[in-house]
Amino acid sequence: MKRAVGKADTSRPKFFPGVLRGMLWLLDGVLVLLFVAGYLGRYVPPVVVWWFQLLAIVLPYLSLLLLIATAGVLLARRRWAIWLHLALVVLMGFRFIEPSRWLATSEAEEGDFSLMTFNAPDGWEPRQVPKRAAEILHLVATERPDLIGLQDATFIYRPKPPFLVTPNHLGLLVDSLGYQSLKPFPTGNRSTSAPILSLFPADTLFETLLRMNPEDPSSTAMVRCVFHWQGRPVALYNLHLRTYGHQKPWNDDERSPFGLGFWKHYLDQYREAILRRAWEADIVAEHLAREPYPILVTGDFNSTPHNWTYQRIAKGLQDTFGRAGQGGGYTYHSTRPFVRIDFILAGPEWEVVSANVLDAAVSDHRPVIARVRWRR
Repeated sequence: MKRAVGKADTSRPKFFPGVLRGMLWLLDGVLVLLFVAGYLGRYVPPVVVWWFQLLAIVLPYLSLLLLIATAGVLLARRRWAIWLHLALVVLMGFRFIEPSRWLATSEAEEGDFSLMTFNAPDGWEPRQVPKRAAEILHLVATERPDLIGLQDATFIYRPKPPFLVTPNHLGLLVDSLGYQSLKPFPTGNRSTSAPILSLFPADTLFETLLRMNPEDPSSTAMVRCVFHWQGRPVALYNLHLRTYGHQKPWNDDERSPFGLGFWKHYLDQYREAILRRAWEADIVAEHLAREPYPILVTGDFNSTPHNWTYQRIAKGLQDTFGRAGQGGGYTYHSTRPFVRIDFILAGPEWEVVSANVLDAAVSDHRPVIARVRWRR
């Protein structure tokens, strides 16, 4: 007697699996849109779409999530989605793979020029100052750069003794290591928050205060220093571009992140900072374009390599870490670095020998040091 073959049970509900698949595709679509917006942050001026800049900051992490999603799309075997994701992976390759690092085989030689950029802010508690001063002294003495571009550190220049007043945690660089700090032009009582220290005399030092509104009490310092290296003139620009604000959302104890007022406050604050920084980048780029001497740039840009501000300033220049560094080069925050916002740029007249982010938590930023030489 033949056994009856039962039909497949088609009465099981398929609603929830279908909803789940729909939600996954929706999340994938949102991730793709966020990635594209962050990718375009380098090219779209903030005055057009300012919030692209926020997504550009986290572009490396969006890219990682997109790679994971690409593996899921391959398993799902949706042809259109596979081609889309593979195209985005190619874009990642253009952005994150730097072939110049493979060609960086130069070895250090006597006569190379070394420079450091270091955001070393004031405001330490008195009991912390001696420890920080000793750590910074040891760090700089070990590396011994020829020139240091400092940011967020107020140096005061006086017409009578003491001629130079430095923050307590940086004074030993002048007193013990012999670094010099040239007074910005014009003469008189002056101060700057972007001083330059060097082991050799500089010719001139000019400071330009970047202020969108003449009535705005805050401003950004752009310091230009001219010196000679191996008989050739060099123009160094030291920058500290507009910050997002000293009050961080994750440290705000006065506002609840579950209220609309919290998000409106910080979105307004970030929008203003992004637009001001873009304006500053335009001014800096115009100065660099008119510069008659070979260029070096140090500074805290408060922007990543994926932001429009960085692209505006770095156009035509070499990112020393991008050419000769290893790893991500993240500089902020020093204890758990997740973004690269501190840079050393060099004009085409220079050959980049090496570049490193120093593993030091003596500030909230990690310092960057690079070695360059005249291109033969």
